[in-house]
Amino acid sequence: MIKISILFFALLFFSACSSKNNLDKQTNFNNVTKKLIYPLCKDIYEHKILYVTDFVNETNLQNKSKLGFLLSNNLKVNILSKSCTKSNVIKSFELGDSLKIGSDGSRIFTRKVEDLAVKDLDNDNQMFVGTYIFTSKQLILYLKLINLNTNNIISSNTLSLNITDEIRDLEGLKTSQDIKEENKNHIYRPFHL
Repeated sequence: MIKISILFFALLFFSACSSKNNLDKQTNFNNVTKKLIYPLCKDIYEHKILYVTDFVNETNLQNKSKLGFLLSNNLKVNILSKSCTKSNVIKSFELGDSLKIGSDGSRIFTRKVEDLAVKDLDNDNQMFVGTYIFTSKQLILYLKLINLNTNNIISSNTLSLNITDEIRDLEGLKTSQDIKEENKNHIYRPFHL
């Protein structure tokens, strides 16, 4: 019985250490976006303009965090790498009045092409739209390649990452250090009946 108790406490101790170590880990965003883009490379039309939007959080559909900018910039680097495509011109397409991602996940495009900041939309131009969502322990990334003429999804991919303090910081969320500081400064008052 004593051996089982020691084993139980050892497992509990090591699992607590491993979850803390996970929060301290760094994320290789270049490898993350490589894993997202490479399965989709075969579907990119060669010698065409390719638009890339910043990744947005599915919860609030905003692209104001450092995380969204970092992911899209790494994605652009990996799209232009030798193993994906060299013949495309990449342009950023800002989410705004002309292009929105609706709460149901659908894209809404303006019908007035003159309202678009970009005037050279071709029938077969494509766009990468990246989104992400947080669970209690994971960051789940989604990447879709869309035909701008038909609004059809040509291909898509997803990837899950364990949440680290680095990811939390880039998204503007509290890190484990922030929570530790809050708890240290919290004054507990006894409750009297």
